[in-house]
Amino acid sequence: MNTFYLVRHGMKEKSVGDVKLSIEGIQQAKKTASYFENKKMKEIFSSPLRRAKEMAMYISDSTKISVREDIRLRERANWGGYTRTIL
Repeated sequence: MNTFYLVRHGMKEKSVGDVKLSIEGIQQAKKTASYFENKKMKEIFSSPLRRAKEMAMYISDSTKISVREDIRLRERANWGGYTRTIL
């Protein structure tokens, strides 16, 4: 049986575009990485967005598994810190 873990990136900087993790997001990434440290995993995939790659790299450092970037995992709309209201 295979187990899949889906992890969302941590908190990001409050800006628009392809922003990096905030200080809080880095703390979340480190905590997440420690959770995965002793899990038996074979692969780590990440979207090409900076914050997702950063999150994946923390997990990679903890598990010693390289990250495979996959363009198909990129979100289709990158609103950054912008919240959209639909009427």
